[in-house]
Amino acid sequence: MSTDLCWMVVRNTSSFMVKGRLSRTKVFTKEPNNLTGLHSLKSSGLGAKAVGIVPAPDNKGVVLVTKKTKVGNKPAKSLNRVTLRKGRRAVLTSVANSVRSYDKSKKSTAMKRTSAILRSQRPRIGKKTKKD
Repeated sequence: MSTDLCWMVVRNTSSFMVKGRLSRTKVFTKEPNNLTGLHSLKSSGLGAKAVGIVPAPDNKGVVLVTKKTKVGNKPAKSLNRVTLRKGRRAVLTSVANSVRSYDKSKKSTAMKRTSAILRSQRPRIGKKTKKD
């Protein structure tokens, strides 16, 4: 089934759709492989070239999830997961290189998402108290 046809079927009845009381114009989504969280065809995880970035299970690094284009009919085998646990700069470089073939908006969004996840995993340094 093509991505456009699948989107037309799922667009109004998706279980991942989140409609907020405060924002009447934007509809958000909680579906996997959606980098922006917006409910639209462009950022949806249904496409043949979907990318997802989630924190690693042990909160040390990120997991880069990409969709394989050849096995679209087998959903269980269609996702490729790679755990990246290198240093911060090396992880960002790896994500940039693997998402390079996608459009620029996906690449920049993936970089922002990766950076936010890595920032949240850094240890907190408490405020220093003044000594009198």
